[in-house]
Amino acid sequence: NVAQRLWREASGYDGVSEPYTTDNDPDGKYVDAELTDCGVSQAEALRPRTTHLGVDLLVVSPLRRATTTGLLAFEAHVARGLPVLAHELLHETAGRHTCDRRLPRSALAAAFPSVDYSLLLDEADPLWGDGASRESCLALARRAAAFTQWLAQRPEQRVAVATHSGFLCAMMVSVLGLGGEGAWFGTGEMRTLRLTFRGV
Repeated sequence: NVAQRLWREASGYDGVSEPYTTDNDPDGKYVDAELTDCGVSQAEALRPRTTHLGVDLLVVSPLRRATTTGLLAFEAHVARGLPVLAHELLHETAGRHTCDRRLPRSALAAAFPSVDYSLLLDEADPLWGDGASRESCLALARRAAAFTQWLAQRPEQRVAVATHSGFLCAMMVSVLGLGGEGAWFGTGEMRTLRLTFRGV
């Protein structure tokens, strides 16, 4: 977000380009972008709300900024042994933006030893594709539906999820049928939902 804002504020901005595409980021400077200091503060600000939550599992996007958000927000729970599981389905809308291309699985496992990466079947980001095209809305909606189905089959009753606003919007609209302004999550926003699965 910061890189994009600075890019657009530059005097030579053409009105359409972005700093984190392969033509403007050939060296991968923005690959799997980390949280800014502001993002860290927003994640830490969630701690008072998470302190009193009974959580059985924390599931995180494999992208570093979402993983870090979840670990910071639920730091006390993780310190007490809360299982943390990375799930590829929670990935940000994929393709084209280098900031949304995750690091190799082995690098992520080394950076976040408290996270279980066993559900990531590929070493490299399988959603990156050719790097030139963005994941379609339909593909994102299908991922959201697949994650909801996976969630319905889990034995845990209280699951915290740390992911991205684009994914959450797809889940809210396409899977849960909750449209309108409430479908979009702001940066660092946390909500509690009660889902009831029938016939699963």
